[in-house]
Order: sequence, then structure tokens, then C-alpha cells
Amino acid sequence: MSKIIFMRIAWMKFYKGNTKQDKPIGAGAYVQENEDGGEVCNFLDINGLCYGYARMPPGRNIDIKREGASPFDTSVNDVDVIFIATNPKDGGQYIVGFYNNAIVYKKPQTIKNKKRGNHNNYVCLCPSKSAFLVSEKDRVYDITGAGQANIWHASEYLTNTELRRLTTYLLKVKGSLQTARKSSGSFNSNIKANAEAEMKAMEYVKQYFESNEFKVIDIHKDNLGWDFTAIKNTVEYQLEVKGLSGNFTSIDLTPNEFDKMENKKSTYLVCIVSNLGTGEAPKLDLISYYGSTLKSDSGIEMKITKIIGARISRK
Repeated sequence: MSKIIFMRIAWMKFYKGNTKQDKPIGAGAYVQENEDGGEVCNFLDINGLCYGYARMPPGRNIDIKREGASPFDTSVNDVDVIFIATNPKDGGQYIVGFYNNAIVYKKPQTIKNKKRGNHNNYVCLCPSKSAFLVSEKDRVYDITGAGQANIWHASEYLTNTELRRLTTYLLKVKGSLQTARKSSGSFNSNIKANAEAEMKAMEYVKQYFESNEFKVIDIHKDNLGWDFTAIKNTVEYQLEVKGLSGNFTSIDLTPNEFDKMENKKSTYLVCIVSNLGTGEAPKLDLISYYGSTLKSDSGIEMKITKIIGARISRK
């Protein structure tokens, strides 16, 4: 049987450090109070390795004997470590990424070079090429496990059928991401570019509205369906920001964002900042309803294509 350990962590987009645009959400009181946690660097490449963390109660160790270690071992090899997190938008618990053939330690270890920022403890590691992060839009594998335990063993709670289904999923994700890495030339560079484009877009939109004498309130972590609220006198806009490295041809809205746009209508602005990776000056398009028609601020009419999904579960 495969060695599989689940680790429950906070929800993030990239897990490459705690940034203004990518802060951990959920996973306990510490993360909620501090907007920080040891898992924020779980997919950060540090000299070819990724160091994983999940919070454990003080004084507790990981029972690596369940994965074949002897009572005298301090670690166990060749474990698939699956990171799960609660999606703040729908409350479901999904696989956000995994380490293939990782080393899992009985007790937390410490990186002494502080390349993990303020979070130098880790409980597992693997080569960065064996660390697979699932993008937010592709996090669809729903997991139910051992109550509130942050670390638990698949062999304890999953049936053989569930284990086969899980293994098939992991192989599929691994294959598709490896293909993407090869075709793109650099998987990590693409992730970094996307993150940088989003951060630049957020700052660009904030400065644009502030220069027009709006008070801009950052609420992107509140899961309201937009990133900023912009207020000037009696005028209030809801701003949803999208950053693009190249030209604007299309963007995606989450179900929550689309619902808010349809309800707020003319006060909901989709702020699209494009050309962020071309070396040219950024271009801002403000998309909103004008009457019953969705248009840009330059008068270009927009087309809406609804994408519908579903979840099937046992009764």
C-alpha cells in the first residue's frame, strides 16, 4: 500500500511566502489572528527543495511507524504528502497540492539559514520538482478526513476504493503539471509571473482611484466578491481587479464575483490591468454595466459566457 499522509493547512494561492496579495486564510486561531503561518512557504523552492509544514499540538509527534518506520527511526522516506485546505468561498476542503516521495520527520525540523523567512520549522521535504501545487481554479478534489486533526494517515480513514481513486487523481495531476512545466519552460516562473501581475494590478488600481480622490478600502480577504471598495462623497464602487501580463482578450470571474457583478450592476467595476509583462505602459479597462449592457469605459461592448459546474457526492 502507498504511504500517504494528509496535512491540513491554511488556504493560499501560491504558498511562496506571505505577501500582501497572498495571505493564509483559515486553519486555526493562530493563522486567523496573525494572518501568517508556517505553511506559507510550503511550495517555495529553496535551493532545489521544498520544505513542508503543518501545525501540530505542542509536544506531539508524527506517528511515522504507521508508514513503515521502526521505533528508532527519526524519519521515513517515499511518502506522498497531500496538503488540504478549506476553500473560504464555499467551505469545502480540497487538495491544494502534494509532495511526491517526500521525507516525513517524526519531530519538526529547523532550517538554519532562515531562507524560509520567519518560518524555519518543517515536518517534511522533497525536491522542488516533486512538489505539485494545484491552481485555485483546479482545486476540485474534495476531502473529508479525521475531524479537526491537522495530520492524519490515509490508511486509517480511506477505503481501498477511495485510495485507488486518490492515487489515480495524484497521477493525473502529476502528469499534467509535469507536461505543463516542460511546455512552458519554467512552471515556477509562470506562477511567479502571475503573482507579480496580480500584485502590480492591485497597486495600479489603488493608485488610480486614490489619484481621483477616492478613499480605497482593501477588502479582498473578506470574500465579498470584490477586492476594493472605493468611496468619494456619496459615490461608492466595488472594484474587482484582474492583472494580465499581455493584452486583454478575456478574463474569468468566480461564481461569487459574477453574482456580485450581476447584483451590483453599475457600481461594480471589473478593473483589468493589462500589458504588465510586455514592457509597455499598463492599460486599465473598467468594465461595468451601462443599463443592461456590459461595456468598457471606452464604450466597447463585452460578451458574457457562463461556465457552469457541478459537484456530485454520496447521499
